[in-house]
Amino acid sequence: MGVKLQIQTRVGFQHTLEYIRNFPLIAWHATSQGVRFIIGRYGVGLPFSAGNLYRSSGLGAPFLVFDIVVTALIFIYLDRAFQSSPSFQAVPKHAVKLILIGVLVFVLSYFPFSGNVNIDFLSTGPENRITIAAAIGAACVLIGLFAWIVSFCVPPKFQRRTYCCSVSLLMGLNLVCISALAKYWATAYASQRQILVRIQNDVSRLPTGGVLLLDGFCRYIGPAPVFETDWDSTGALQIVYGNETLSADVISSAANFQADRIVTMMYGQEEARHLYGSNLFLYDLRQGKTYLLSEYEEAQKYLNETSRTDLGCPPAREGAGAPVF
Repeated sequence: MGVKLQIQTRVGFQHTLEYIRNFPLIAWHATSQGVRFIIGRYGVGLPFSAGNLYRSSGLGAPFLVFDIVVTALIFIYLDRAFQSSPSFQAVPKHAVKLILIGVLVFVLSYFPFSGNVNIDFLSTGPENRITIAAAIGAACVLIGLFAWIVSFCVPPKFQRRTYCCSVSLLMGLNLVCISALAKYWATAYASQRQILVRIQNDVSRLPTGGVLLLDGFCRYIGPAPVFETDWDSTGALQIVYGNETLSADVISSAANFQADRIVTMMYGQEEARHLYGSNLFLYDLRQGKTYLLSEYEEAQKYLNETSRTDLGCPPAREGAGAPVF
C-alpha cells in the first residue's frame, strides 16, 4: 500500500500541517460519507438503491427471476448451515464486536486517503478503489446490525430464520446493484461499437496522422463511459482503421474553439490541443456528417449548424459518469 500511495497520481494529499489543521473537517467528511454509504445507500436505503438501478439499467424480468432464485438458495444454504446449532440465538455482545470490527476495517481502508477531503464513497468512478476495500467493513457492520436487531426484536425460536432471511435479502439486493452497474458498462460497450461502425461507414478514409474529433453523442451511459476523451477514442480509432498514426478526441460542452485550435478539456484542465489544418476532421453523429476543419471559419460553420444543448444527455461528472443512485 505504501508503494501505491507513493506512485499513484489520481489523488492529491495535504502535507502534515494542513492535515492537522483540517482534521475536524476530514473526520466529519469521513464519518458522514461512511454513514451515508453503509446505512443510507447499502443499508436502510438498499431497497431503494436496488429498485432505482433495476429500473434505470433495464435488467429485465429474466434477471429478476434469477435474483429471486439466488436469494432463495442463499436462504436455504444459511438455514441449513445454522441447523447444526438448534439453539441458535443472536447474542448482542457478539453482534457489537462484529460491528466494531467492521468500523475498524472501514476506517483503516479510508485512512490512507483521508488527507483528501474531496474523496467520497461511491460504487462508480475513481473513488470505488477505496470503496472496494471499505466494502468488507461495511458488510461486517450490516451483518452485525442485523444480528443485534434480531437479538432484541425477535423471539428466540424465530431468530435463526429471521437472521438468515435478512442476510439473504441483503445479498440478493446487492446482486441487483452489482448487475445493474455491470449492465451500464455492457450497454456503453455496445454503443461504442455502434459509433465505430458508423465512423467506418461514413468516414471512408483518413490521411496519415489524421485527427478525428467526435461529437453529437452522450459520453456516458450511467456511470460507464462510451468515449470520454482522447485516451480511449484514439486507441479504438487506430484499431478500426489499422493505422497507428491516427488519433481521436471527444468534443464535450467544455471544448474551446479558439482562433487557431480546438482545446479539449478533462477534469477541468486542458487535455489536448488540435490545430486547424488539412488533417483535422470532426465527425458529428447526429448528422452522420464529417467536417474538415482546415481553418477557424470551418469550425464556426460547424458550430452554427449544430446545437450544443440538444443531445438530451443527463448531467455527468468526468471519471464518474452520470449519477445512478
